[in-house]
This record gives sequence, structure tokens and C-alpha cells, in this order.
Amino acid sequence: MTAAVSERSELAGESGAGADAPGSITRLAAARDSAQPLLRVKNLSVSFTGRHPVDAVSGLDLSVYPGQTVALVGESGSGKSVTARTIVGLAGEHSRISADEFQLSGRDALAFGERQWQAVRGGVVGFVLQDALTALDPLRTVKREITEVLRTHKVVPRREYERRVLELLADVGVDDPEHRVNQYPHQLSGGLRQRALIASSLAGEPELLVLDEPTTALDVTIQAQIIELLREYQRRGTAMLMISHDLAVVSQLADQVIVMHDGKAVEEGPVARVLSQPVAAYTKSLLAAVPSAASRGQRLSGERINVNEAAELARPAQDPNWVAAEVPVLQADNVTRYFPLPGGRGRRRAVADVSLRLHRGQKLGIVGESGSGKSTLARILLGLIAPDSGEVRVHGESWTVKDRELWRRLRHSVQFISQDPIGSFDMRYTVAEVISEPIQGVLSPKEIAERTAGLLHIVGLDERVLKVSPRLLSGGQAQRVAICRALALRPSVIICDEPVSALDVSIQAQVLDLLHELNRATGTALAFISHDLGVVRHLCDQVIVMNNGFVVERGDADEVFDHPEHPYTRSLISAIPQISAK
Repeated sequence: MTAAVSERSELAGESGAGADAPGSITRLAAARDSAQPLLRVKNLSVSFTGRHPVDAVSGLDLSVYPGQTVALVGESGSGKSVTARTIVGLAGEHSRISADEFQLSGRDALAFGERQWQAVRGGVVGFVLQDALTALDPLRTVKREITEVLRTHKVVPRREYERRVLELLADVGVDDPEHRVNQYPHQLSGGLRQRALIASSLAGEPELLVLDEPTTALDVTIQAQIIELLREYQRRGTAMLMISHDLAVVSQLADQVIVMHDGKAVEEGPVARVLSQPVAAYTKSLLAAVPSAASRGQRLSGERINVNEAAELARPAQDPNWVAAEVPVLQADNVTRYFPLPGGRGRRRAVADVSLRLHRGQKLGIVGESGSGKSTLARILLGLIAPDSGEVRVHGESWTVKDRELWRRLRHSVQFISQDPIGSFDMRYTVAEVISEPIQGVLSPKEIAERTAGLLHIVGLDERVLKVSPRLLSGGQAQRVAICRALALRPSVIICDEPVSALDVSIQAQVLDLLHELNRATGTALAFISHDLGVVRHLCDQVIVMNNGFVVERGDADEVFDHPEHPYTRSLISAIPQISAK
């Protein structure tokens, strides 16, 4: 054994296990029968030094036993992720950690140096981050990423590496694992990247899994597979600390839940009691913010926009050449798009003969699993790629990337809000420059300043953020800035690609309310792409369901959700997690 693996074996109480021994199963079986928690933290406090010191976590008590799952829930900034990173020794060099007790697998984690933490991570404790793109090495294939864990922690013999990698990828629902193992992170969809990261974290067969939003990027059917996979690891005795804003997933996996706010625990207890009979007002507000069929037509948050100001600043611009209002603001007629397969193996059909109509003021939901063609369709509707056949029309005019003059003339009518607003911003810009970029050269400097400040006010942000870098924004603030930028040119339609999937439930509620009220006040149409069917049911009037590039069902949202006709639609709806007592 290497020194690192020997240290890890000592930490896990697994002295003398050979490389071929199924050490994880023995270890988990012993842990399950133990009365001691794998993780015990008492009076944990974490602060960050610097120009603006921050007390991120204060006085937190936490214990996780073998086979038990404890969930941390709360808004962005509540201290959940800081707690998770502290548990795996990744709080950061400017952090200050204090605790009356911090025991990890029977050892004093407060005394760990970096060498000890390196031995622990992966084998004793696994960590699944929300942002798989940054967590995975961009220079390594999926196969190399997972094999590194198997080799470091001696999980299986060398001759078994490839077999085990394929097994792990199949376990987490990766299609065609023999092909995916040779791909790099940038070649995978967001959902596939997240599954690859989970597979890598499971490869070391750790005693404790720390899961920071592990299913946020996943479609409902894959999410259901991951939930069942994690349940299997629970049954084997794996302890889990889960951070999630999805209270339905929490209710299905967790035994205990701790609700955090401003770095402190405001409520904790058995998950069934906390989610069905909350005591703290903050917990009640989180539950009230969950979108569903029952919340349709209702506000999820207490915020309101200035309707009159929104109508004045963001109402779609009108062109005298545009035809009557009954003509769709955006339509696609039988669009099809192919992409070449790697290695010249042929072509893959991403979008197949899709048609849709989007009228002024309409909210259209586009749903389907990863790989169904949703995002490719969005790029076609945005004019970023041309269909191989069919056409897109904006205000009745044919719009293709080949006609550059027409594309520029209609560009302002169709705008975009992405899942990752920070990734779509130029980090060299201030927030003011990010918002005003589309209207530079269109309006005078004075008009630009007035319009930028007005849009910021509509979405509920203080003008002080105009001078800061986008990297200093929270997730909710960044998404509001993205909405401002999309509204700057007074578009007729906004394409929203998973705009709330990375947001906490209360921030998600505010953004959904904002989109709904802007739609109502201005008549701006929304094409809303999401894998969260609860969000789509809450927000959208019409729905189309995509599978393997085809539209398999369409219609009124209530009709599609209450009476689905296609088997694929029924499978999606049946996989929607529900908040329930365990």
C-alpha cells in the first residue's frame, strides 16, 4: 500500500485489507452495527477572513450514523455548502474553523493536515458537487477520472478497472457507457456530467457521502434512478449528508433534516415531522415556495414588481412592418437538425420535424429528458444554428442564420436566459455593462443609463450592484441580471433554458413570480425549457413533450399533466418526486 492508502485504511479501521479484498462491503457492514456516528460535529463555526469578514456557520450540531441520511436545507447563503465543504476539508485557506468536537470515522478531524484529508477524501468520505463541469478535470476522459479513484483507494484489482467503470456509469443511468467513457466533460450534457461525477464519487465506496445538490441537473427519470441508487447505498450502510433545495427529494431520501438560515439551524428533526408540521416561520415559507399544480396561478413569494414601470420599459417593441397580432411572434415549421457522430460513425438526429407556435403573452413549456432535443431546439429558435430542413419565423418573417441582414433586424425580438447566467457574462464587465451591452449603439448614453437602472429596479435589485463584477453576485442576483439583459431590447419572446434549476427554492420562487408578472405586464412570450415538471406545471399555459428529437405530445398544460396520452409523458409524470412522509 502507498502511504496515502495506508493512512486511509487506518482512518477507516481497515488495517491489513488486501487490494483484492472487498474492503468496502466489510467496512460498511461493521459500520452499520456500530452505535457510533461516522460524523459528529458539535458547536461548529466557520468564518472567513479578509477585507469583509463573514461568519458563515455558527454553533451547528450535526451527527450522521451508518445508513442514515441527514439533509441540510435553506436559501443560498444559509451556510449549507460551507458546512459540506468543511466536512471534507475544503473550506478554503482563508477559513477559520472551530468546534467543540469534529469526529470523522472515529478520528479528530480538527487535527487533520492536508495529507490526512487527501487520504480521507474519496475512500472514507465522498463528495458530489453541484457544478460537475468545474468538479471534473477538463483534460481527463470519464474513464480516467473514475479509474483514478479506483487506483488510489485500491477498490478493485487493476484488471477490473474497466469493468467497474462501466458498471458505475450504468448504475447512475448513463446511456451507452462504452462510448461515454472516452468522452471529456465538455462533450457531455449537464445531466451526463452530473452522473459521471456521482459515479466517480461512488467509485471509492466511501462510508460517508456528502452530496451538494446531487440531482439538481438531472431529468426526473434519471433523478428517480439516482434516488433509488442512493437508497441502495443507504441499505448497505453508507451514511449521507445531503444538501438540496428540492424538498421532494429530501423527503424521499433523508431521515433527519436541518433547516439553516443565516448560518444557524432554525429547525431540525425527523424529515416527516419537519416537512409536514413545520414550527419555524422560515421553514413554512420554504414549503410555501415549492411550485406545483396546486400553486398554479398563485404567487410563490412576497415580492412584486412595479407593473406600470415594467410595461413602460419592457413592453415588446413594435415595428410597422409586422403583421397583425394573431400571427405568432415565433414559430417553427417542421424543423430538423442532425449532428455528426464522433469518428465518422454517421449522424445523430437531434431535432426531428418539430413545429410550434408561440403567440404574444403565451408561456410555452418544453419538457423532456437530457438528449431529447430541447436545447438544440432552443438554439434553432434563437437563430444560433440553422435547421437542416424546415424554417423558423419571427413575426411571420423567415429567419435563418444565412440571411444575416434579416437576422440582425429581428435579433432584438428573440432573447435568451440561460441556466448558467454567470457563465454567459463577460467577467471583465461590470453588472451595468452586462445589462447594457445589447443596447450599446442603439440608445444614447443617457438613455442607456436610465434604461439599465429602470430594469434593475423592476427585478428588485439595488442600483449599487451596477458597479460590481458579476462574479460577486449570488445565484438569484445573477439570474435577475440575466433577465434585465434579456429585457433590454424589449423582446417579443424570451427563450428560457433551465433558468431556475440551480436556484434555491425561495429564490426560484421569486424568479418564477418575476417571469410570470413580466409576462402579464408586458405581453412578452416565454418559451420555458425545464426538466422540473413541477415548475412547468406552475408557470406555463401550454406544453410540448420531446423524446429523441420528436414532439410526442402537446397541449394545454393541465390537460397534458392530468391526462397524458403518450407512454413517455406518463413515465415522466410518474417520476416527479412528491413531498411525502417516509
